Amino acid sequence: MKTIFILWLFFLGAVVSVNGQVCNNPLDTVCQCKDSLPPAIYLRNGSFESIQPDSCPVYPYGIINNSQGLLYWTCGNTMGSAMLCKLGCSDSAYWDGSNYFSPPLPIPDGRAFINVIDVGDGLYGQKGYIATCLSKPLISGNKYTFEFYVGFSPADTNNRIFRSPYEFTIYGHPDCGYDAIPFADKFSIGCPTNAGAYGGGYIKPGWVKLGSAIVSGKAQWVKARIDFAPPENISGFIFGPNCSNVGQNNSFAYYADDFSLTETSLLKFRTITADSGGCTNGIVLQAPPNTGARAYQWYRDNAAISGATDPVYTVSSSSDASGSYSVRMVFSSNCILSDPFYVDLSTLRNFSLGKDTLLCYGDTLVLKPGISNVHYLWQDGSAGDSFSVARPGTYSLQLTDQFGCSTAKSISVGFENCTACDIYVPTAFTPNGDGVNDVLRAKSLCAHVDGFHLVIYNRWGQAIFEAKNTSEGWDGSFKGRPQETGTYIYFLSYKRHGAKKPLQKKGVITLVR
Repeated sequence: MKTIFILWLFFLGAVVSVNGQVCNNPLDTVCQCKDSLPPAIYLRNGSFESIQPDSCPVYPYGIINNSQGLLYWTCGNTMGSAMLCKLGCSDSAYWDGSNYFSPPLPIPDGRAFINVIDVGDGLYGQKGYIATCLSKPLISGNKYTFEFYVGFSPADTNNRIFRSPYEFTIYGHPDCGYDAIPFADKFSIGCPTNAGAYGGGYIKPGWVKLGSAIVSGKAQWVKARIDFAPPENISGFIFGPNCSNVGQNNSFAYYADDFSLTETSLLKFRTITADSGGCTNGIVLQAPPNTGARAYQWYRDNAAISGATDPVYTVSSSSDASGSYSVRMVFSSNCILSDPFYVDLSTLRNFSLGKDTLLCYGDTLVLKPGISNVHYLWQDGSAGDSFSVARPGTYSLQLTDQFGCSTAKSISVGFENCTACDIYVPTAFTPNGDGVNDVLRAKSLCAHVDGFHLVIYNRWGQAIFEAKNTSEGWDGSFKGRPQETGTYIYFLSYKRHGAKKPLQKKGVITLVR
C-alpha cells in the first residue's frame, strides 16, 4: 500500500503553499487540491471535456451526442436528456423559461460540466441521464466507489429549482450494445429500471440500480460518494435521478462534474475514520493515513475550521456541529483533499417513540422512528425499522449509530373496548369559583370518541357554548359574561368506535350559583 500511495502523490495536481496559508474553502482556485485518484480504469473523460477544448456545445438544446465531440458519454437526443454546459459559451447556465441559474464557481474540473433535470410529468416523469460504456467491466460482488460533484446554483437563493437535499442514482447493465447505450429518448417514461413500461420496447431490460447518494448543498459544489457492489458483471453505466416521480408541476435541475469510478480498496488513503470518543465527548475524526504530510486543515461544509490543524479533530457533542467534514493534507509540493465524512449528531438526540397512548381494541399502532443509518433493536429482539403494536404493554427500542453509541426509549400502550362506550352530560353544575363542580364537561368511559360535538343553548335558542372534544368544558359564561341561574338545553352528537352513523342526544342542564 505504501508504494501505491507514493505513486499517486506523483500524479497530484495543484501545487500549494503551506507558509501559514489556510484556505477557507477547499474548492478555492488559489489553493485547490486536485482530487487524487488512481488512473482512469472504468470511466473515461469524467470531466466531460470535448475533443476541441475551445468549442461550444452543438445544439439544439445543448444535448450531448456524438456530433458535439464529447468523448465517451451520451445523453440521447431529446429535451428530456441531460445537457452539456461549458463556461464561456452562450448556454453555460440552466434556463427555466424565464431565468438563468448560473453554476457555482470554480468548476471542479475544466470548463465543461453537465446539467441534469428531473421533471414531474405524467406517470413516471421525465428524467435526464448521462450514460457511458465502461472501459472495463465491473465484477459481480466486488466493492466499488463512484465519486462526483453536484453543483447548486447561487442564483437559486430559495433552492426552488436546485432542490436540496436530492437523491442521485447510478444504474448498471451487463451489456453495452447499441440497444442499451445510446438510449435516445427511451427514458422519457422514467428511470432505466422501468423496462417493459407501456408494453415494453422503450428500455432494454436488465438495468439494475447500483446505489444512490442523498446530496445537500446551497450555492456550492458538493462532493458525493456512492459505495456499491454490483449484483452481476456491469458494462453499461448511467447517472441521474432516482425512479420517484417528483410530482406534477415540479421541475428540478442540478449541475454535475468530475466523475470517477474505482475499486473502494484503492481509496483508503483518502478516507477519514472515526470513533465515538466515549459517546459523550464527541466524535473523534482521524485523517487518512499518510506519509510525510507537513500540514493539516479541517473543514466543515467546505468552510475552514479555525485552529483545526492536527491529524485528529474532535466534533463536540455539546453543540449542533452536524455537517460534512473533510481534511486537507499538505505535502512539500502538493496536497490531498480527503473524501467527505458526514457527522449527524442529531440522529440519537431526536429519537422518540411518542407519548404513552391508549387505543381501541382492533386498532394497530405502528412505531416507526424514521431514522436511517442506525441499528434497530426492539424489545423482542427484532431489528426492523418499524414495529406493529396490537396488544397492551410497554414497547422499547434501542438505536445504535455508526460510532457504536446507543440510546433507548420506550412507550406504554393500553387498549380499551371502544364499541360499547357511552357519553353522558351532567344535569347540573355550580360555577361559583369554589373549585368544586365549576366546569361542565361531557364524560366518557373511553378515551377515544369519534365525531364529538356538544352545543349548549340558552332559553332563547342562542348557542352560547360549543365543544369538539370531551376535554373542553363550559364555565357558565358567554362572551366573558357569567350567565344567570336557570336551565339550558344541550345537543350532543358522537360516534362509537367503528360505527358508521353518529348517536345523538339532547337534554337539560341546570346552572346553579
